[in-house]
Amino acid sequence: MDQFVLRPWLDTLVTTHRVVYFDFSGNGRAAGHNRQEPVGMDVWVQEVVDVMDELSIGGATILGHSFGGSINELISAVHCCAE
Repeated sequence: MDQFVLRPWLDTLVTTHRVVYFDFSGNGRAAGHNRQEPVGMDVWVQEVVDVMDELSIGGATILGHSFGGSINELISAVHCCAE
């Protein structure tokens, strides 16, 4: 499954919110399906933080579907108040 599953519903938010979609490396349409090294939740948490940094997003409402929800819980716990 990739980010396009939720797009019909989430695209309606673009009139009032900045909406950013992406797939974690090795998932959906993202690169990294042939990685040799193991990838854990810490890598995917960092990917979200890196995307937010790259786009200068200081705070966000983050939605994750299925496993992405677990990733988002870690992001909230670890990075919610970072400066």
